[in-house]
Amino acid sequence: MEVKAWDWNLTDEAGSRFEKLVNFGKKHLSDEVKIDYFAVSIPDLLIWEEDLPIRNEIHCRYMLGLGHLGPGNSRQVHEELDIVINLNVNHQGAHTGLNLMDI
Repeated sequence: MEVKAWDWNLTDEAGSRFEKLVNFGKKHLSDEVKIDYFAVSIPDLLIWEEDLPIRNEIHCRYMLGLGHLGPGNSRQVHEELDIVINLNVNHQGAHTGLNLMDI
């Protein structure tokens, strides 16, 4: 018998961890992000010009997708990870998460 990831009986601890991922994503999705110049090297700043709000949105939506993946909320997983891929087509984690839904 083939078992899909979202068919697993989640323990209270596992369910709590997935819930924390969703809560983190929701909480930080609209954060105003700025560079902490003490934590980033100057060469990185000069070479990698990134749109920090987009980078934050990608990270938060990925966390939301992972948080919904565990309990098997397939609609939400697809919704969040599709947005991640639209923002960064090379996001391997998002592609992997969508592939897990097809197992």
